[in-house]
Amino acid sequence: MSVGMMDELRALERRLASGIAMVRGVIAEREAASDEPTTGGGIGPNGIVAVVAAHFGVAAAEIAGPRRREGVIPARHVAMYLVRALTPLSLPAIGRVFGHRHHTTVLAACQKVERTPALKAAAAEIALEMGVAL
Repeated sequence: MSVGMMDELRALERRLASGIAMVRGVIAEREAASDEPTTGGGIGPNGIVAVVAAHFGVAAAEIAGPRRREGVIPARHVAMYLVRALTPLSLPAIGRVFGHRHHTTVLAACQKVERTPALKAAAAEIALEMGVAL
């Protein structure tokens, strides 16, 4: 094979790789933005965030935002826990719903709710408000 042909093949490989990465990114964003009914109560991840935000008296945008303000953290943890419990979304997909957080952050939040009686009780109360049981 000639040098020119090898260069062309390498260029084609780079274009295909960047195209595949772009498609994966679009799919991930659409999955995270999707709010199709996924619970028994017909509420999706964004709906769960809205209900949790109202319950805790914070803005839904704050729950998904980057800030770590004291009042937002428990609401974010409970919201992540409920999205995990009430939807079929994977941990990475849940992380994308919450401002592109890492899946281990979602897992840690869920574990925190499990071991904190007050947060677990709040999650159960919110689930009942939505008409579903945990």
